[in-house]
Amino acid sequence: MKYCWSLEWEKCLTWIFACVLVCRFLYPFYFNPVDQLWSDFKAHWEIGADLLSPHYGNGTDPKAYQVWIYVLRKLAADNNRSIISLITGLLCASLPYFWYRALREFCTRKTGLLYAILLGAHPSFLVMYGYFMIETVVLPATALAMWMTFRSARKQTLSSCMIAVVCWLITGFTKQMMVPVACIGMAYLLSFQPRKFQTFCGMVGLFTVFALPAGWHTYKAMGSVSPFGYAGRENINRDSGHTSFGLDMWDTRTGERWSYGWSSSSFYINPLEPLGNYTSYRIKSPYIVTIDLAHGMQDWDITIREAAQQHTFYERLKDIYENAIYFMFGPSWPDSDMHPGRPLHFLNWQLRWVFVFCITAILAFTPVCRMERPKMFITCIAFVMILLMLFQQTGVMEGRYRKPLEPFILLGTIFIAGSLLRRNRDDKSVSLREFIMESLTGGLSGKLLR
Repeated sequence: MKYCWSLEWEKCLTWIFACVLVCRFLYPFYFNPVDQLWSDFKAHWEIGADLLSPHYGNGTDPKAYQVWIYVLRKLAADNNRSIISLITGLLCASLPYFWYRALREFCTRKTGLLYAILLGAHPSFLVMYGYFMIETVVLPATALAMWMTFRSARKQTLSSCMIAVVCWLITGFTKQMMVPVACIGMAYLLSFQPRKFQTFCGMVGLFTVFALPAGWHTYKAMGSVSPFGYAGRENINRDSGHTSFGLDMWDTRTGERWSYGWSSSSFYINPLEPLGNYTSYRIKSPYIVTIDLAHGMQDWDITIREAAQQHTFYERLKDIYENAIYFMFGPSWPDSDMHPGRPLHFLNWQLRWVFVFCITAILAFTPVCRMERPKMFITCIAFVMILLMLFQQTGVMEGRYRKPLEPFILLGTIFIAGSLLRRNRDDKSVSLREFIMESLTGGLSGKLLR
């Protein structure tokens, strides 16, 4: 009787998961991202068209997403809405499916379905597919990389490891903040490979294949060899102490001139609503810089130093405090809305409070918990990246920068709860310290629990 009930429950979860995948696939047909070509989304759309003739915008942004938009525009002949909806729908549905396949490498089918349904039904991972956002690619790419990583841990072959490395490189070259996650993933891969030297050489070779054209692409656009995109603009914006940033660029060799302006969405919302109020300490006026492209990186280096010099130690302390508020409490822009006129956006706005408790739990309990290595791998990524994001000094923090880490945060919290509630400790479970030491020294066996 108990077996029959378990079987029926698993069948029910399978149907629910199938419905979630279908709904996600259909979402872009009703909310096509080509209907939202404004602000960053319009810039992404236009930059993708200029992939082979890079300019300033191509130089600052990561490379893989530009390639994605370029390919999407070619396949859709720029304006075929049906093809754009079809491809975006497949991308949308792939996010929970890839996580399901990753979780099935060490979880039961029923547990994997439960976790995948949670991720697939969460509006934070759905509403974004109505826009051209980098996160729409980096989240499925990360899920695929996790699947290939756990698969490689099971197979322990060089070919499966190289496939996982390619997936991690795609993730890192899609969004700069995911580079540390990719490094952790590849360290985990290397730790259980029997032929470590060959594996490491393969990793270096694949990175070179990605980095050389990406660095050349940025060099053509900016004069800087930066494979992951040039972050000088974000450095100036953060150190300036202003809420907005203006860039006046020209090229004295050709006489061409461009003007750009930015301001973070964090400065126009109250992240603590309705429990409190927070307003940024920053000066409410634009910080204008001028760059002559004929000087290469010289003007950029001077401007970055000037901005850093005027950023006092006291302001850096306030920056850390503000950074933590926006990371933990800030909503994701533009897929959150405090007005109930857009139900999914409004629900996404309210659910941001879940991540406050999850982040607190991960910081508090990860160092004292013991769990199976795959679970500790996911939780370790959440723990390390939360610390890095809380104290990052690269740019102005926004709630959407938390989004690529949200699957790790949600799953990590569930794993921590299970570890705390479980009385009998498994001999194969490890602490955070043991996991990090084993990963760094290559001591992992690579035999995942089932």
